[in-house]
Amino acid sequence: MARFDVTGMEQAIKSLEKLGDGAAPVADAMLHAAGSVMVEGWQYSAAKHRHIRTGAMYDSIKATKPKIISGVRTIYVYPQGTDKQDRNKPVRNAEKAFVLNYGRNNMDADHWAEEAEDVSESPAQDAMENVFDGFLLSGNVPPAAGNGAYRSSGQIGAATFHQG
Repeated sequence: MARFDVTGMEQAIKSLEKLGDGAAPVADAMLHAAGSVMVEGWQYSAAKHRHIRTGAMYDSIKATKPKIISGVRTIYVYPQGTDKQDRNKPVRNAEKAFVLNYGRNNMDADHWAEEAEDVSESPAQDAMENVFDGFLLSGNVPPAAGNGAYRSSGQIGAATFHQG
């Protein structure tokens, strides 16, 4: 599956971390906003490529809760859980998404998940920037940070995707 990584946002999030414990909710809200956009992008692409036979995989596309991995706040968006319909053995929805994305020897790949990431890249970044800008405009920025160091330039970072 493609992995959504936002580069450049680390600097903004590290700046928020200098504010102390109050920055974690803002960083989490930024990730939730991007995750919601990414879920919509995945669902749009799944529907566009007609990957909704039972709806189990489509309905299971969700964002995980934010967690810290190697010092970086992270969320994942992917089909979660298992599909137990019409099967003797349950199949993970992520496995179905992988096969549909990359294909197999008797089925062509359609790269629907990568398309979902591409469609969602810019809107997800915009959603994160809107949350960050809302934080700045709310007046909750401590006076020491009010020197412009936390201003959003409209382009905080760039999103990249890694195959993994």
